[in-house]
Amino acid sequence: MKRKIIIYILLGVFILAAIGISIYMHRMVQGFHPDSKIDRMLAAEIQFVDYYVPFEKDTLFVRTTGNPDSTPVLLIHGSPGYWSDWENILADRYLREHFQLISYDRPGYGSTTVPVTADLKVEANAALQIMEALGNPDTTPFIVVGHSYGGPVVEELMLNYPDKIEKSVLVAALLNPDFHHPKWYNYLAAFPLFKPLIPGPLRQSNKEMWSLDKELADNEKQLKDFDIATIFIQGEKDILVPFETAAFYKQYDTTNIKYILPRDLNHFTPWSHPHLIIDAIRN
Repeated sequence: MKRKIIIYILLGVFILAAIGISIYMHRMVQGFHPDSKIDRMLAAEIQFVDYYVPFEKDTLFVRTTGNPDSTPVLLIHGSPGYWSDWENILADRYLREHFQLISYDRPGYGSTTVPVTADLKVEANAALQIMEALGNPDTTPFIVVGHSYGGPVVEELMLNYPDKIEKSVLVAALLNPDFHHPKWYNYLAAFPLFKPLIPGPLRQSNKEMWSLDKELADNEKQLKDFDIATIFIQGEKDILVPFETAAFYKQYDTTNIKYILPRDLNHFTPWSHPHLIIDAIRN
């Protein structure tokens, strides 16, 4: 009898903990939703032009601001994420004067209807579709900026479409295959019992992580072949992407890669240190 009571108590504690964690995750995800930021951006008098770019049978939601006759900058968010993750970059007056800033919801997120994918080639082709739809053939190629999971998408673009890119900026990017194989929490999040408790964007994020290590390992064979001007931003306080990623990339170093490695930088650079990204785009 006592054993049953203990089991029931433990089960109750587990259920309450699971519900509490679920509520916390839902609130956290809501804080990143564009609805929580759009009023601030409109108050800052940022003028947006929206596009729905066709991709296969679906559409990619794209939001642009800045000077459409200048160098285009494609901003690629992480996992999970939205176009609005680049709020501090989009709000910079200098960038809006001198660049065309293009942000979008990656497949599986926000107002984009393209399903989530674990295939980096699909991600890169989606980004390419936006570049071809909004780019001006009479201007210089794109600057592409990727944060977190957006980093592998940028890498895939560089390897497959180098002629489209003038410069890349990799920010806290998931690039070392040794660090990004599926973890215990990926398996837990995919378990049917826990799935309903996890917010949709985190479920989407979990799906695209499953084969990332294999995709990155395939790309590793080609890293020595590209020679695009690249700025690599990584912080020692990043708890999501190991700082050793910088050392991994230095194995394939060329004179065209510049490393910015502040000690106090965490994973959330677009929010905590946007000036590093702004400077990387400008210079």
